[in-house]
Amino acid sequence: MPNSIIYKRALAQVASALREAQDYGALEHQGVKGRLRELVLRELLQPLMPPTWGIRTGLVMDGVGNSTSGQEDLIIYDQQLIPPLLTKGEQVFVPIEACLAVVEVKSILTAHEIDAAIVHAERIATLTPDFRLLPTYTTAN
Repeated sequence: MPNSIIYKRALAQVASALREAQDYGALEHQGVKGRLRELVLRELLQPLMPPTWGIRTGLVMDGVGNSTSGQEDLIIYDQQLIPPLLTKGEQVFVPIEACLAVVEVKSILTAHEIDAAIVHAERIATLTPDFRLLPTYTTAN
């Protein structure tokens, strides 16, 4: 059984994030509402990640010039492996080689939204990594 203090604390943090996200439901502007909910999720996840991982919004790109062609709600990436190509505030351009996960945040989940998320995931899967960009390590004999 997990440590009860850690378990209870984690449940409290998730409950707090859910309440905050629900509070934003009263906003009429869909873009602002969605962005605030993305930030709630980011704030929930960030403390659980290693310090070399980043989590921002932006684009995922590959070495041959392709991009996801859309704004990603949240990109989780290893900034030690390859740092973002461009960082401006919350916006980043992340090389596919450093991308660990892409998260779509939805206020309402419908069959149409699920279909769109599948198409989006398939588009990300077409990005071509170029592992020559990754640092190489050699060991001395």
